[in-house]
Amino acid sequence: EDFEKAITPKTKAIVVCNPNNPTGYLYSAAEMETLKEIVIKHNLFLFADEAYREFCYEGTHTSAMHLKGAEQHVILMDTISKRYSACGGRIGAFVTKNKEVLNTAMKFAQCRLSPPYYAQVLGEAAVDLPDNYFDTTKAEYKLRRDTLVKALNEIDGVFCPNPGGAFYAMAKLPIDDSDTFCQWLLEEFSYNGSTVMMAPATGFYATPGLGKDEVRMAYVLNVEAIIAAVECLKEALKVYPGRNAENLTLMPESVKDEGLKEAYTEANQQNWTKEELEDYERASIKERDEIGRIDFAEKRAKLEMGRLMKADQESLEKIAKYTGLSKDEIQAL
Repeated sequence: EDFEKAITPKTKAIVVCNPNNPTGYLYSAAEMETLKEIVIKHNLFLFADEAYREFCYEGTHTSAMHLKGAEQHVILMDTISKRYSACGGRIGAFVTKNKEVLNTAMKFAQCRLSPPYYAQVLGEAAVDLPDNYFDTTKAEYKLRRDTLVKALNEIDGVFCPNPGGAFYAMAKLPIDDSDTFCQWLLEEFSYNGSTVMMAPATGFYATPGLGKDEVRMAYVLNVEAIIAAVECLKEALKVYPGRNAENLTLMPESVKDEGLKEAYTEANQQNWTKEELEDYERASIKERDEIGRIDFAEKRAKLEMGRLMKADQESLEKIAKYTGLSKDEIQAL
């Protein structure tokens, strides 16, 4: 009922991605039947993106092309780029039983120039892969999914639903702004010489404000790399200035200076609120002294790493002293 409320006289079609990008959600047969009833009732087209249909880990994929009675409404979109790991290969399929739609689409297709030759060659070779290609590939992706979801849900304040298909996962993080966090990871954070690149979820929502604490991840890396990436994310969440303090412990495991550890411990024992922690962390050194919480004047290297990274050689020596990193490691960061 809520879905139908969004339909207006201007609505011409519904687009469904099954399994879904960015969530990995796998639509059930009942849900696809509901969509069929809606498009028939309102005389709409149903554009079905099924590029990930071979990658279903729980349940069965229901193709829009199998919806009885909706043959004139369904248009299937497909591509070689996902199932054959050929990102950028713009070769696919436009499938429909609606002759009028097909004839119109062919007019556009015949007007196109410079088709992607190499992608055509690749696509022709890909369809000749052995029958067990998807068995082994899907098993590997399932292992990657299980590894990623389990590791993410073991981090304080993080929640990641178990995606039923594709190779994407949406995770909810204890952060203030996913756009800011993802940019901060790339520009200011490093752990063991690496960082993590993720997609802010705000770009996947039509409603402003949604996705501010969510990110999309693609488990297209091997298992070892996924484990390392989650460990890096875990460390980043501990020191990110805009983290949600209510769901995180304050002290990062990577802090080596004993005086700084004591400072973090005291802050935790005082049970600061999120607002108190944010005010304190974002204040200047002078303001921190006036607040009288904990004297970070000489033990601020970890929290102030981004600022000191741009300073002179003397500052690099301070960072090295309080983090245990060498100058070369700091400069690499």
